Amino acid sequence: MRSAIRLALGFGWPVVFVAGLSAQASQAGKGFWFGYGAGFGVAQQSRTTCGPNYPPHCMSSSTSVVGIQPYLKLGGTASPFVRLGGELRVWHQFSDPGAGSETIVSIVGFLDYYPLGAKSGFFLTGGVGRSSLHSAVTDRCYLAQGCYDPQYGFYADDRAGASFVVGVGYALTTRRLSLAPSVRYVRQSFGTCDAYCPQHLFDLSLGVTHR
Repeated sequence: MRSAIRLALGFGWPVVFVAGLSAQASQAGKGFWFGYGAGFGVAQQSRTTCGPNYPPHCMSSSTSVVGIQPYLKLGGTASPFVRLGGELRVWHQFSDPGAGSETIVSIVGFLDYYPLGAKSGFFLTGGVGRSSLHSAVTDRCYLAQGCYDPQYGFYADDRAGASFVVGVGYALTTRRLSLAPSVRYVRQSFGTCDAYCPQHLFDLSLGVTHR
């Protein structure tokens, strides 16, 4: 119960932040928009293992996995150069490094900046938010070392941390609709992980926006 309350509070501040940004855009009289899309993300996972057999008592390792990630977003256009909004994105690993799976749910408040104006299509994006990670591994020893030890059995871990996003994209725009491919880098702070944690994420997405 306590962990659920902490998670709700952690997700609460990005929602308030996004609501404030959308209200500012609405006051500017530029209208709201909403969008959706999907893409692929490559996560650079890391873990730290400590014990007497790991000189000097701890060992760090990393691996890369691929996941699919749908998303929803909404916001308002503040000016011909700036668009503000919030995004809900889910990344799920489907290339499995060891009988396990991972899911990341992120809520991010972001700003899209069009340096040459929205009609040019080219934009830079950046944002900050909160992510929740759920990891499920059926054989923790196998995932870590390629061995099997029945004492570990099923292992699950839930974590939450801050997310920082930067990226670039290009919007192909009609009167009421735009189609935008984008590339992003996401830095997620989940702390020191006993199992693999996707701290770095590179994604390629294609989104549709309605105005």
